[in-house]
Formats: sequence, structure tokens, C-alpha cells
Amino acid sequence: MNELQNNVFEKKNIFYILKCLSVVVIVGIVTEILKFILSIDEPTSSKVEESFFKNIFLGSIGIVLIAPILEEIVFRLPLKKNNHYLSSITLCVFLFLSASLFFLRIMCLLYIGAILLYQFDKKLVMPDCLTKNIIIVLSIVTFVSLHFANYQEEQLNSLPVFSKIFLFLPQLVVGLILTAVRLKTFFLNAVIIHSLYNLIILTLALFFN
Repeated sequence: MNELQNNVFEKKNIFYILKCLSVVVIVGIVTEILKFILSIDEPTSSKVEESFFKNIFLGSIGIVLIAPILEEIVFRLPLKKNNHYLSSITLCVFLFLSASLFFLRIMCLLYIGAILLYQFDKKLVMPDCLTKNIIIVLSIVTFVSLHFANYQEEQLNSLPVFSKIFLFLPQLVVGLILTAVRLKTFFLNAVIIHSLYNLIILTLALFFN
């Protein structure tokens, strides 16, 4: 709590949030422009879009508030040792049980194992720096894999590799930036940036569609 009270409203921290947010938004916009210029193939729809348009109000709350909080608890909270890792593991188990993609299920299991190893390994198996690097890599890969699940497997398989790279490049950059934010500052910063990013992307998507 002291960490939040001392840092969240500091001017320096606000500028840091805006700087990181600008990077991920610019990458997202540039990626969309390049996809348009290069006529990159994309899936015609996603599960997120379908559920969003069924109820725009609830869908907006889910995208802007609920999803960023839950995803940050799963993917960024365990990157520093803390007493809340069971919350991350519990949500990751639910993700594993609900996942339709086999690759995402495998990544969830590996990531849960990495969380436990990072929390409890007393340098008996491997040094702290190695376990930390493992959990960071698995966190980012699992985060990106989660967004693969937004699309039908048949749609993804029909896309060329080049199109898949452009489709998930923004999520990779977001994962890298939010990971750096969590490691350099504190958890709430990552939640704020993630939420604002989703809000901006949602607003742009609604405006241009």
C-alpha cells in the first residue's frame, strides 16, 4: 500500500505511464497501417468481437477494466516474489481449463510450473536469475498465446506465417512493455497502462469501423 501511495500520483510516474502507453499505442497503430498497406490477411472475426457486439456496454467494461486486471494478475503479478501468487495460479488454472487451443494449455502448465519454481526454489535446482528469466519468457509467450485463442483454429491455420506475425505483433510488444513496467516499477502501473491501451484501441476500432 505504501508503494502505491508514494508513487501512483507522482508526476514522474505519470510521465512514465504516458511514455510506455505511447509506445504500445504507436506500435499498434503502425501495425494496423502496415497491414492495410500490405493487404495482410486477417481472420474475418474474433470471439472477443462477437461477444463485444452482443452487449457493447458490458463488453466495454470487460475489455477496459476486467480483462486488464485479470491478465495482469496472471501474467505480471508473479514476476516479483509476493504472497499473492496463488491468485495468479488459480486464474491460470481456469485459463487452462477453458482453453480450446492445445498450445495454450501446454503454455499454461509450463507457466504454472515456472511460478511455483520461482516462488519456492531456494537455489537448489537453479539460480534465481535463471528461474526469473524462465518465468518472464513463459509469461510473455503465454500472454501472446492467449490472444491466439480469440480466433478459430481453422482461421489461424489458413493464414500465412507473415500474416500471423502482424496479427500478434502488438500483443508481443504490449507483453514486453508491461513486463518491463512490472519489473522496473510496480504492479498497478502495468494495470493502468494495459487498461488505457485497451481503451484507446477500442475507441479507435469503434471509430474506424
